[in-house]
Amino acid sequence: MTTHKQLRFNFSGKETLNSNRMPNQFVVKSKMANYIREQGAKKGLENHDHPQLAEERYNQILDAAELSVRKARITKRLNKMKASTEEIDEAIQKVIREFNSRSNNTEPVEVPVMFHHFRITVTILAPTKRRIDPPNFYPTVKALVDGLSDASWWDDDDFSHLVETAFHYGGLSGIKDTYTIVLDIESVDPTQYVTTPEIQTHNYF
Repeated sequence: MTTHKQLRFNFSGKETLNSNRMPNQFVVKSKMANYIREQGAKKGLENHDHPQLAEERYNQILDAAELSVRKARITKRLNKMKASTEEIDEAIQKVIREFNSRSNNTEPVEVPVMFHHFRITVTILAPTKRRIDPPNFYPTVKALVDGLSDASWWDDDDFSHLVETAFHYGGLSGIKDTYTIVLDIESVDPTQYVTTPEIQTHNYF
């Protein structure tokens, strides 16, 4: 089991998602998040302890996403044509058969994850001395973490796995118009953290 990994990402200001200046249009925000997520997955695959297996699994994830989009498009088109439920099901099954025929392996590839319980320390390096608030980069970091999930770094990034996230300012990036985001990922002992939901009851009356 990996105990520590450090990853560095460089983004222009226009490529980052910042809580203080999020795009108003959902499509634009989604496109930016997907781009950041892809960068996280790319670097995650490059730095995985089992890169070949991780890449095979990642390709399966991409194929599944493509299949989901195709099924949704077919359903929408046939609904507009007032097709019956049976006709829609038949069309979807045909797409699934075509998908499976070109796939070498339809069974999910098993990839040994590198972290089970972990924390992430985020360091933001800015292109100028202008004042910044590091936690405002959370939307960018979340997309990177999702990309690392796609690259099979861990089973999940929920509270029972990613138990702590901290943000720090790291000074200047030294690259014009570019922010450097450093992720330090460390394995932790889950017994030192609350990793199960707890419901507290209070008697106010």
